[in-house]
Amino acid sequence: MQYIYFADASGIDLTGPAPNQNKFGLLIDASNDTLENCAWFMYLHRDGAWFGIPGAGEGDTSTYSFFYGYISNALDTAIFLASRTSGPGEVFDAMKVVRILVSGTVTNSTGGSGNRRGLPNIDFSNYEEVKKYYNLQ
Repeated sequence: MQYIYFADASGIDLTGPAPNQNKFGLLIDASNDTLENCAWFMYLHRDGAWFGIPGAGEGDTSTYSFFYGYISNALDTAIFLASRTSGPGEVFDAMKVVRILVSGTVTNSTGGSGNRRGLPNIDFSNYEEVKKYYNLQ
């Protein structure tokens, strides 16, 4: 399943000063077991390309990370935050969060060659590979 956010005219602006204006959050309805039993991957869109997060944006001048968790006062609502970790930042026009049900509890969706918990052997930082494998739009 994928969750898609298309930005308004101001875009997803990750150019502001830390600690607060270099982040962008997306709220998703998700029960507790959904977060724990799925692998989550984030992609940001700019100039016709999708950039896998964590990773670099266009031109490798900025790097980004993401994290997620529950909002303490909102039952079954998770927040997914994209954050600039280095560089001047960029303005993106869309964000996708891809959810993949896996076997067992996942503690790190961005991990490399460790225990893949049933995930296919594809490059999850490359949205085009993920899109093709899972027949996403």
